[in-house]
Amino acid sequence: MELYDKNIRDTALRYLSHHGEELSERALSYMDECEKKVYEAMNIRYAFNIFSISSFYPLTLGTNLLLDGRDISDHLEGCSYAGVFAATIGSGIDRLIRAYQAEDMAKAVIADAFSSALTEKAADAAEEAIREVMDGFFYTWRFSPGYGDLSIYCQKDILNLLDAPKKAGIYLLSNYMLSPTKSITAIIGISKNPIERKRMGCHACNMYEGCSFRLKENHCGF
Repeated sequence: MELYDKNIRDTALRYLSHHGEELSERALSYMDECEKKVYEAMNIRYAFNIFSISSFYPLTLGTNLLLDGRDISDHLEGCSYAGVFAATIGSGIDRLIRAYQAEDMAKAVIADAFSSALTEKAADAAEEAIREVMDGFFYTWRFSPGYGDLSIYCQKDILNLLDAPKKAGIYLLSNYMLSPTKSITAIIGISKNPIERKRMGCHACNMYEGCSFRLKENHCGF
């Protein structure tokens, strides 16, 4: 089988805590099947907008979006604008993973890993759309609710401001998780001048406490 994107498979394998050992024929078969099914089920959608930065500490974007916490202000230091987006690979992925959970948990775990890797591709697509609008500017890496001291609760305001339920089919559940599951919200800083692209670092990540990479003294690459 020809790989759709080798980087996606490599990322999925990292999520599965694979360290380069040779895969069995059965494992390869599962990987091929799940990769194909995930690509067939996914539907990349996103919504975005670009806001002027009105103030820092707390960060105010335009006139309506207030983001508490020092980390997001630190991250956007030197920027005049912020691109805010919500992106997803669609509800078909949730249905696929549920079907696999009823059939074979190993396949469900593999499909989940591929889906997580492809969610980053959806975020890449949204970020590229922002870059097309703001051509010639400089950008930070994306910063999501839950990173550092940026509260996950701000996702409600982000989705409402972007009209994400209508434009991208992304909703917020009562526990402040996103639906479809494989969705992401994020903010990137935009500057007229070159800016330092700081390394994300483990402590800024909302997966820090239970991260399987960190617990094995490894790093996800961000």
